[in-house]
Amino acid sequence: MSLPIDGVRELALRPAGWLSGRGPHADTVLSGRVRLARNLARIPFPQAAGDQVRNEVLSTVKPAAMENDYFRGAAFFACQDLSPLGKQALVERRMASPDLAGMGPGSGVLIGSEQSLSLMINEEDHVRLQSM
Repeated sequence: MSLPIDGVRELALRPAGWLSGRGPHADTVLSGRVRLARNLARIPFPQAAGDQVRNEVLSTVKPAAMENDYFRGAAFFACQDLSPLGKQALVERRMASPDLAGMGPGSGVLIGSEQSLSLMINEEDHVRLQSM
């Protein structure tokens, strides 16, 4: 999914896979979230790292994640390029955390095409994978 830099509007217009209304109880939504956080050895946590270190982490993690079938063609949003409204929309859809929305250069989020899996880069941790 290729979107413009602040393509959150286009993303918001696509229904999230986990919200699809199928089955006899389609009018009822029950959601849960699973998160997996990991940090890279010998690299400062994102809050303590400078822009250069965060950019290096982003340059390492993003291409590696995009090699995975699920994230191949995923939408990527760099925090520094998002408008305040774009950040708010990603937080409301649970694709990004408020902490990530407050980060600057070297931080961003990859969002899979079904919008049920996202990978936050340089949030509280270097890598945080979450699934709805």
